[in-house]
Amino acid sequence: MMGVLVERKAWNKPRDQTKPRHPSSLTSAEQANARSAMLFLRKRLGGTRQLAQAMNANPETVSVALATRRGAVSAGIALRAARAAGVPLEQILSGEWPPAGMCPHCGRASSD
Repeated sequence: MMGVLVERKAWNKPRDQTKPRHPSSLTSAEQANARSAMLFLRKRLGGTRQLAQAMNANPETVSVALATRRGAVSAGIALRAARAAGVPLEQILSGEWPPAGMCPHCGRASSD
């Protein structure tokens, strides 16, 4: 005969606090490239809220991804940034976009 559970019991395994909840599948270099592209887009679009709207993402998620210490850039956020920029994801992750010297306001290369 089986006993009846009379008290509420949590059966969850405790989470390891040393590991991030959702580790990014991107390398640290790819995350840095995606973050710099997002910073460029934020300046081009006029702010974090506008960037989040262009990426169709939650503004808090975008803010966390932009914060170097708080959060990691996920592959999904990098993909949304690439779509907002109108470039292939590979260019964002490799650091090819934005090109060095490109003005975030007008999109032209700065003249030396």
